[in-house]
Amino acid sequence: MGNKIYVMIGALIFFAIAGIWIFSDVYQTARAGKTANYDNIRQVALDKAEFSSVEKIDSFYGKEEYYIVHGKKNGENVVAWVPEDTKKKIVVKKQSSGVSSEEVLSKLKQERNPKKIVNIQLGISEKDGLLWEVKYIDTKDRLTYYYVTFEDGTFIKRFSITN
Repeated sequence: MGNKIYVMIGALIFFAIAGIWIFSDVYQTARAGKTANYDNIRQVALDKAEFSSVEKIDSFYGKEEYYIVHGKKNGENVVAWVPEDTKKKIVVKKQSSGVSSEEVLSKLKQERNPKKIVNIQLGISEKDGLLWEVKYIDTKDRLTYYYVTFEDGTFIKRFSITN
């Protein structure tokens, strides 16, 4: 009887370790696919957009994929919207030329009272131009997307996805 318990505990430990290893491997593979092009985009920001340094890169998926690059140029905080096809036009703006993420979140909290903020990031739309995208959980537990313009925080649209 005692040996069966040790065998079962050993099997449970083995399967737990194997499960953690498989999950970790799948996660790392998925993450590598998302950030694989970041070194190239960093170099594009330094060369084509004339950044002196790159601090952060995010991916934005709209009609086309864009990389949102945060960095410095001539001593100022700047943002570049770099299309996946780096031969297309790159948009560069001073961070101070638009509304901040704090201002966007403050406005959202006043207007919509979200339960939880999931993510906020800059993006771009062919129709609406430079924008902020906020993902949050609303009072009905739906994942909600909220878009405002980068320039002045004007509301663009909002939509929710039910579980």
